[in-house]
Amino acid sequence: MDDLYKSFNINYLAKSSPKFSIKVLENLNKEILQSYEFSEVKQKFLDQKLLKASNNFWIFAKNNINYFSDVFYWWKIINNEEIYSTTDQDYLKIASQLLPDDPFDITTWKKWTSKINQKTNKSGKELYMPLRLALTGQKKGPELKFLMPLLNKKQVLKKLRS
Repeated sequence: MDDLYKSFNINYLAKSSPKFSIKVLENLNKEILQSYEFSEVKQKFLDQKLLKASNNFWIFAKNNINYFSDVFYWWKIINNEEIYSTTDQDYLKIASQLLPDDPFDITTWKKWTSKINQKTNKSGKELYMPLRLALTGQKKGPELKFLMPLLNKKQVLKKLRS
């Protein structure tokens, strides 16, 4: 505060009227949320009755929320029993057969998709999108390598067998 006080000069302030932008405020809020470690938001999870929220969940969700309340969206996707409709059942069957054993960690995604790539010769969007849709029901979102530690083999297999 002392440095701020010493460097303050009222003549540096703009003379024009300030302009309020909700978009700037949302972006600032998002940047602040992304800067937090789990230990800094853990109490917010407890206050919201998300008692099982973990550091792994925060890593998964934080780069895809604008407001803290958006974590409920990702929490629901991970913890629901919903099966998302997908069109490439043959591909998902192959992916199911190649799924590693749990426990999963952030390296599981790369290992799994590498095996799928070797078996199917699919890469890029052709490789990832059917898996993303089956696991989250979304065309975009958090990196799936951060999703894997939040799931177990039984959950993934259920999602892939829609």
